[in-house]
Amino acid sequence: MIKTLDIILRNVWGILKLRWLNLPHLGPAPAIVCLASFAAAAFVILTNMDSGVERLGDFSDFEAGKVADRDVVAEYPLSYVDRDATRLRREAQAHLIPAVFRYASGVSDEALQSWNAFCDFADELAERGESAASARLAVQSEYPGRFAAPVIDAYFANPRRAEFRECGAEALSGVLEKGIFALDAVEMSRHNPDMVELLKFLGDRTERERVSLGGIVSLDGAGEAVALAAENIDAPPGFAAVAPALLSPFIKQNAFFSREDTDMRIAEAMERVASVVKSIEKGKRIIRKGFVITDEEMIDLQALSESIPQKDPRSAIGLVLLLALLYVLFILLQSRLIISRDLSASERCLLFVLVALYLAGAGLTRNLVPPLSSYPVSLFFPTALMVMIPAVFFGPLLALGMALAFPLGACFVGFFDIPACIFALISGIAASAMLRGAEKRMDLINAGMAIAAINCLAVIVILLMRAAAFADYPRMLFWAALNGIVSGMLILGVLPLLEHALNAATTFRLIELADLNAPTLRQLFTAAPGTYSHSVMVANLAEQACQDMARTPCLRASGPTTTTSARWKTPITLWRIRPITTATTTSTPGFPPR
Repeated sequence: MIKTLDIILRNVWGILKLRWLNLPHLGPAPAIVCLASFAAAAFVILTNMDSGVERLGDFSDFEAGKVADRDVVAEYPLSYVDRDATRLRREAQAHLIPAVFRYASGVSDEALQSWNAFCDFADELAERGESAASARLAVQSEYPGRFAAPVIDAYFANPRRAEFRECGAEALSGVLEKGIFALDAVEMSRHNPDMVELLKFLGDRTERERVSLGGIVSLDGAGEAVALAAENIDAPPGFAAVAPALLSPFIKQNAFFSREDTDMRIAEAMERVASVVKSIEKGKRIIRKGFVITDEEMIDLQALSESIPQKDPRSAIGLVLLLALLYVLFILLQSRLIISRDLSASERCLLFVLVALYLAGAGLTRNLVPPLSSYPVSLFFPTALMVMIPAVFFGPLLALGMALAFPLGACFVGFFDIPACIFALISGIAASAMLRGAEKRMDLINAGMAIAAINCLAVIVILLMRAAAFADYPRMLFWAALNGIVSGMLILGVLPLLEHALNAATTFRLIELADLNAPTLRQLFTAAPGTYSHSVMVANLAEQACQDMARTPCLRASGPTTTTSARWKTPITLWRIRPITTATTTSTPGFPPR
């Protein structure tokens, strides 16, 4: 068990050691340049965290009714909730909610009991043989002020008076069942003016009934309701004439306004009310210079001001950490797994400078491009140039990594939007591919032309995705083509300066040095023809060996060596040359030794 664990630990340590050896090791100078580059990029990112106020200015000098002294234009599409309109919509919806009344069934039962008690009292008087005058006085004494004398006389004089009990109970039940509403003018003015809602609790169930305002019966209209009910029942003659005056005293209010239920219905309706959302299109002039500012424009301006993202320390910390991760990625791209060789200190410094230039340039370009422009920011930034430089010095593989890392990094920190990132990715990938096999400096111009064509295709894709107007095509295609052409011209002018500064032997420089008209070769051929012939023979053998092994025939200088020739009186610099490959130099089966 211990032996097995020891073997596993040794294998893990070997893997970690191998991985550690493959990681790039920064020297003092590249480390200092890396930190300076990181600090510069972080400074540009933090200073370009657009709070919006700096770009749009201060809104405190605007006031409704005053003349605007400048324009305020929306830089991006905006949707916001109009609070005033939403409040008005909610108030209107609340007024549409009918007032809720609760039906009190106990009141109806009491009214019927009172009617039956009256009928019993009247029957008792009739059984005692009381005269009409005595009966009238007895009723007025028992029910003072409720009945008029003619109504009492007509009631006792009707020969079918005994049937009035059932007919009156039926009429009262019909009227009371519909509800006698206790109306409050103030409460009714706050709710639906056309109807009310009546709640009836019938045991374990609840009935909701919508009653139109015209169909509501109050105490003032109880007589008419009784008269209508009396006409609709099978009653003896004379009942309908005395029913309103006879039954109205027994009618009581049994439908009462419920504030709790009404508020609950309003709250349920408010949950379904959608807020009023207004949209401001990109490029809309919210405030127009020289015009009087209206209340509606002030509402739009306030919404724009509230939508502007404010600077947050947490966002700044997150961006700095993200930038640190991007720099770790750029450091990993310098490993042997990508470049197949160790980079010199000057070459590592160049890569870090390129990273800082790209991020800083993307941020500055974003500020220079008009905020209302529909152009992608990367259309005005030479991404292809930033990729062509590592493609020339370090090979297409590292350049491809940079072509992916540069635009994505600028997009992550907020300098590029999605269309700008797409354009930069396509332009950078095209730049890393177009320099493969280039041997002459004029090939850089041809590569720039090819990149311009690919940029145009990328712009067409972006315009189609945006469903842009056809008027935008010529302008954006012009800038896309100019981006590629300018990148090719700039690399042609920058490359000699970088070659001299880094003392690097690029493919173009080696081919130029191989020209017999070069001063160094002419001096070597004149002063040391034997050395020249020997060098040419060795170079031919090395090139033929590379061709036989299917390797790149181009040779690269691996480092300068200064020596003093016996034939030359001045020190000269000799370059050790080797094929661009990572394979071992052991003989390959099937190839004759040379």
